[in-house]
Amino acid sequence: MSSPSKGAGKGWYDPNRDGANSDVPNSDTSAADQAARLVTLSGTPTGVSFSLDGLTVDAEDLDRDRYGQKAIVTVRWGALFCYRDRVNLDDARRRERFVEKVCERAATKLPTEVASVIADRMNEDFLIQLGEECRRWPEQPPTDPETEKARRAEEAAAAEAHARTLLNDPDILTRVTEAIHAEGYVGDPTPALLVYIALTSRFLERPINLALVAESSAGKNMTIDVALKLVPKDAYYLVGASSPRSIIYTDEDLSHRVVVFKEADSIPSDAPAAAAIRALAEDNELRYEVTIPTKKTGQFETRKITKPGPTGLVTTSTRALRHQLSTRVLRMPMAEDVKTTWEVLEAKGRCAAGNGSAPPDVGPFHALQQWLALVGIHRVIVPFGEELARLMPKPHDVRVRRDFEKVLSCVKTIALLRQRQRKQTPRGEIVATIDDYASARELLETSF
Repeated sequence: MSSPSKGAGKGWYDPNRDGANSDVPNSDTSAADQAARLVTLSGTPTGVSFSLDGLTVDAEDLDRDRYGQKAIVTVRWGALFCYRDRVNLDDARRRERFVEKVCERAATKLPTEVASVIADRMNEDFLIQLGEECRRWPEQPPTDPETEKARRAEEAAAAEAHARTLLNDPDILTRVTEAIHAEGYVGDPTPALLVYIALTSRFLERPINLALVAESSAGKNMTIDVALKLVPKDAYYLVGASSPRSIIYTDEDLSHRVVVFKEADSIPSDAPAAAAIRALAEDNELRYEVTIPTKKTGQFETRKITKPGPTGLVTTSTRALRHQLSTRVLRMPMAEDVKTTWEVLEAKGRCAAGNGSAPPDVGPFHALQQWLALVGIHRVIVPFGEELARLMPKPHDVRVRRDFEKVLSCVKTIALLRQRQRKQTPRGEIVATIDDYASARELLETSF
């Protein structure tokens, strides 16, 4: 057995303590002593294993999808087999059914005292924590720290070599704009460029939350898509309009990523996904609550689930967002004028005739983002922040407090992209300049 896992659930037992090898725990051991014991977790080729005194529970053949964490769970007492079944550990009814079956089998196949212990320990809380451990447990054993450090250094060097031209270009936003147009984007590139800035802001402590608002067929999705092509896929988590609930069941790590939620107005206001999105927009981390029944009392209890951030949000809508969400995102209107429509038609005609522009090489842009993730500096200060605050328009609405944060995040992200041309503080922070603010002001002008 390996040493206790860092993710060990609270309230489990350590079989290496006194009495652990007996078939039934010492009845003289107090409940408080038993509750204080820690679980011993060992990895298996297909999952995880918990040993609780004489009780062993193996979760193997792990599988995760939009419906939850699934595993084949086997329950034994010592060398005696009790029960095995495939169970969705995130489904309350499946958990309850599994617990019932375990207790039934234990009562018929094992001594009464043992069956009583299993019935006491095998409950839904156990299975919920088992599911959490399955999600934490690495599919591959952890690598040696020195080996991992060398790997990261090698990847950073390769990324820097591939992205050097962009890293050393003081006009990097123009290069991004050129790539956006080369992808076939026509009209004002500001919305697509701002999406790119929002995606890159995931490296900050407070990423930018952005909403593209326009009528259907205005090009909102294409605007997002051209920006997504310039960042690696691990920079964002895409949620389709047809499956808004998937965000509250995913086991994806959302730290320093951006959730891209197309068609936010398709989410019912009282849906769990809507509450999760509001929490994400407010605190840059995903939080939601689930209600499950407890077997002992029959009452429902609420469990809070948190996916740590910082996490950004980019979404689209055909109408003004609901107030609770609209005050937490930066609204970017899309051009709906006749001139832009003609430009779109002409671009589609050129593509149909085989005269469209060649797609850009996105490799250097991906390498830039990888370099920023591996060794880039993420801390930025805005030395003129106080003066900028005094120059903000007179606040007739309290939402200006949140809007000012978005302005600062935009300035910081642009400085982060230009960090090779920026000075640093003695603490190693990037120092933003007035040029960074000028670029941010140009991007945000239509949003204020």
